[in-house]
Amino acid sequence: MEALGLDDQWLFAKEEAPGAEDALSEENPITAGLSEILLIYAGAITAKEDSDLIHTPLVSTGQAAGLIPFSKIQSSMNNPQLLRAEQGAFKGIQTVAMAIQGEPKASDSQGEDAKPDGRG
Repeated sequence: MEALGLDDQWLFAKEEAPGAEDALSEENPITAGLSEILLIYAGAITAKEDSDLIHTPLVSTGQAAGLIPFSKIQSSMNNPQLLRAEQGAFKGIQTVAMAIQGEPKASDSQGEDAKPDGRG
């Protein structure tokens, strides 16, 4: 893949990914019927534990997924070997797209309910 200009940051989400579980949700019309989706430099997302909103994972990775802080991606962009080393050990299944429904709690002054993972 590297010969084609692709690196590990090009995420091909599909059910056949090693360890994937519902990689493309059939429960939501946004992803229902899709067989594969390409995300370039995707970020992971999780819901806050105390959220009143409804969080529906739409796209997830397989088990062979890593996380790299954005600052390390920036400094390693021109060095594929360093970028791969920064990725480190696999982190397991990561949600990379999520539908979020409802109204945020009044105590959430910023109105942000989901937060990016592993990004510095």
